[in-house]
Amino acid sequence: MLCVYVTSHCASCALTLQRIEQLRSLWPTCPILVIDVGAPAASIPPAIIGTPTITWNDQILWLGTPSWADCKAWVARMTAFDKHGSLREVDIFRDLTPAEIEALGQRAPMREIGAGTQIYAPDQPTEVLFILKSGRVRLYHLSVDGKALTTAILEAGTIFGEMALLGQELYGSYAEALTPCVLCLMSREDVQTLLLSDPRIAARIAEFLGRRLIDAERRLSDFAFKRLPERLAALLLEHASDRRAWLGRSPHLEVRYTHSELAEMTGTYRETVTKILNEFQQSQLIRLHRGRIVVLDPAGLQQISAGSA
Repeated sequence: MLCVYVTSHCASCALTLQRIEQLRSLWPTCPILVIDVGAPAASIPPAIIGTPTITWNDQILWLGTPSWADCKAWVARMTAFDKHGSLREVDIFRDLTPAEIEALGQRAPMREIGAGTQIYAPDQPTEVLFILKSGRVRLYHLSVDGKALTTAILEAGTIFGEMALLGQELYGSYAEALTPCVLCLMSREDVQTLLLSDPRIAARIAEFLGRRLIDAERRLSDFAFKRLPERLAALLLEHASDRRAWLGRSPHLEVRYTHSELAEMTGTYRETVTKILNEFQQSQLIRLHRGRIVVLDPAGLQQISAGSA
């Protein structure tokens, strides 16, 4: 999803919107969402500190108005990526040929949603499998008093949903889009016809579900045996990503979650997470910025995560 953050009465923003319309002429199927940061109901990520800003799948692509040459070069790269609906980036489809993926993409309905959209709730049960083509989704539980516990953060290329046929159940979880997302929706019949009928895809699904079970067991073990600083260090390492390709900076690892989101993922309070992060910063393990955390010493965090520091 290409998100364009603008403000009203901004000359640079107006020029950026013109450029985006030109970009759309080159790539008509590109999912584009224009967001007025001044709108009362606008959901603005903490990393957006000025306009115009353009992001792609929650990563900053351009700060300011891109040149037409930059737009053309980017579209040339991305259309090659998106030729088959970006489904080839989904792990369970990696054994398929481009022609097979294209045929699959034509039969699977697509849905674009904005950040903050509730995708699934326990009181609205429906048997559907979601394939996350772009964006980021969180799964969470709510306690009786309304406290949220994030159980998983799903990145592009994964599957989730209620599908007993695949052993996929959300077990009372809510699913919410953290960023603008593009989803493919599959019914039980779609799954049987398009996925399980192909032994290559069926094998990848079994492999995927096995990894998810291992991850769930590891998280449960962490909650049972690790202290909070150890869990938080492990979480930072798990979700750190290399921002070099998009931000044009020297290689570094970043975690793009707020303190509140990290608190919901570790089962504690935001104030407690902030205190521990400040201690990590004082130890020069990380550097805190608005909306992002730069990992300075992965080895040091690994030692804390392992309980050896």
